[in-house]
Amino acid sequence: MQNLHDLDQPDEWCEVAEYSPNGTYLAVGSHDTDLYIYKTEDYSLVGKANSHKATITCLDWSMDEAHIKSSCNGYEVLYFDISGEGITHDPSGRSNSVGYDWATGHTKFGWLVDGIFPRGTDGSHVNGVDFNEDKSLITVADDYGLV
Repeated sequence: MQNLHDLDQPDEWCEVAEYSPNGTYLAVGSHDTDLYIYKTEDYSLVGKANSHKATITCLDWSMDEAHIKSSCNGYEVLYFDISGEGITHDPSGRSNSVGYDWATGHTKFGWLVDGIFPRGTDGSHVNGVDFNEDKSLITVADDYGLV
């Protein structure tokens, strides 16, 4: 087993970490603006994406473990493909991912969460988002201590 201190790891602290649906991968979003994907059998680095321009705050896995969407403090939502070697940014991800079945619903920007921001607030006021299993209910936690 590799020493965890020897792993290729973020330069700054991690804001978000999420295991893939089957536990095969761990995705980590960092304050260094990079997205790291590790294979959980030995926590070896599968790939790193440096497409975000701000701290990664939320991420979601597709059910097939081949796609990730993530959002950052810069209010951008980016889509990534990990079905090949490493991780690649999909600049047309918003259109290409229409048919994807997402395992989680933590990304606080996008069509599924349209309308969650109270009037007069910006993206920083919502701190957490999640859906129930059939996506018929959404839970939102905000800066005002409300859920």
